[in-house]
Amino acid sequence: MDRNPENHVLSLRLSRVFEDIGVTGQMVNRRRRTWLATEKFNNVVRHFFENTTRTKYTFGSQSEGSTTLGMNSDVDMLDCKSTPVLIDLTEWKPGRDCLLVLKNENSPPQHCNLQLIRPDLPMPITLDLVQDRVDVEVDGEGKVLLKNTNWDPYFKRLYRDEYVQQGPSRSGSKNIDIVNAYHCFSLLEECQILFKRPRPGHWPRPAVMTQAKATGTFLIPQGHAESHYPKIEWRFSTSIIERLLMFDLDTIKLKVYICLKMLRKTYFKPIVGDRLSTFHFKTALLFTIETYPPEIWQEHNLVQCVIYCLTTLERWCRMSHCPHYTISGVDLFVGKLKRFELPRIATILLDMRENLMVYVVHIEMDQLGKRMLRLSETSCGLPIALPTRHENILSIVMTCFHNLLTGFLTEPFFYNLNTSNISRFLDDCKLDAMYTYMLFTQDGTSYFSDVFGLYIKFLSSTLATTLASRCIELQQPITAKVYNL
Repeated sequence: MDRNPENHVLSLRLSRVFEDIGVTGQMVNRRRRTWLATEKFNNVVRHFFENTTRTKYTFGSQSEGSTTLGMNSDVDMLDCKSTPVLIDLTEWKPGRDCLLVLKNENSPPQHCNLQLIRPDLPMPITLDLVQDRVDVEVDGEGKVLLKNTNWDPYFKRLYRDEYVQQGPSRSGSKNIDIVNAYHCFSLLEECQILFKRPRPGHWPRPAVMTQAKATGTFLIPQGHAESHYPKIEWRFSTSIIERLLMFDLDTIKLKVYICLKMLRKTYFKPIVGDRLSTFHFKTALLFTIETYPPEIWQEHNLVQCVIYCLTTLERWCRMSHCPHYTISGVDLFVGKLKRFELPRIATILLDMRENLMVYVVHIEMDQLGKRMLRLSETSCGLPIALPTRHENILSIVMTCFHNLLTGFLTEPFFYNLNTSNISRFLDDCKLDAMYTYMLFTQDGTSYFSDVFGLYIKFLSSTLATTLASRCIELQQPITAKVYNL
């Protein structure tokens, strides 16, 4: 534990600055509730209104709450297809197409092949049944394997000139990463390392571990960076486990993580781009939390906690190996950073942890450096005009409200809305509210209560606003019924 009084003072100042830019428990929870509510709402709409069993998740910094206004974080989404993935043919059930995980001693770490299985028999599909399909490939043993480029033609037609491909993501915007994936209800053997390897035991908590065991594994369309057959390989992903772990972090740990992300974006991105990624720093954070005692994670020790995480990452750079937190046998540097780059990164990390505050005061993101200087004597009383804590929090609230509203407006009723006929609009709005209320009340569980209760209020507000506008246009008084809506 750090006993340097100066570091304690700097830690308290840094913690206050993070709160000024909106990194508080209340704002973190607001961000999480917003994105999880939007996720739940869109999935329920998909299932009930569009008759599809696909599920879309929001992962990454937006749903974790590990971002700030100045970071301009992307939205990371995963669209999970309904085709089941099996580890063993004994799991097969008739009536549905499914995929079987294939792995052997030659399979790259964190990767597998997906073999097509017949819907009528627990047997692999043969070449004669898929001769016209361009999304499959036959290996040397005659096995029909699904290519990880199977969705590319569809998304190229959909997004046209706006088509953006970033790693496994295919989307129509540089600010939104959408990864299409399949889901295996079981955790693959490599994804069980979190539950088997020795740990001090204080974190992750047993309740989180119990939840994590039931999450399953995603199969992402991305081959190994050093593979000879990348188009038929699928990468394992434990995104739900990672989100559970991040949701279990308190505000102090999130401040540490956000500080690490700011350091990465300010000092490492200009040198190696995104090849030293946020995920490397997140992994260093998770291993550091697990390794170091829980009592160090205090507000007055914030600076030292950042240094501990930088020390973890520096050690991996000198070892030329970065382990994955939830998947065994993986080196996260492979395919990202060259061996000759790692010593240079390690040297920067060493200097950074020895002179951390020098680096922090030069961070321009969210005016972090200026805010630190304003709290110190080095500002010399010079006026520094910066947004107040209240203004930043208001901006976050408005951003969350905008995201939630955007989620509601993608509902089929609004998406296909024709406002040229006001009477039809009012009737449709009432019917949609009634149908939503029926789903909400007849479900018998609390699953709909938070999101659909909010959506009913949104529909009522929309209906009331339209009726009030109509009354004003006709120069009629606004009725009590409208006010009650």
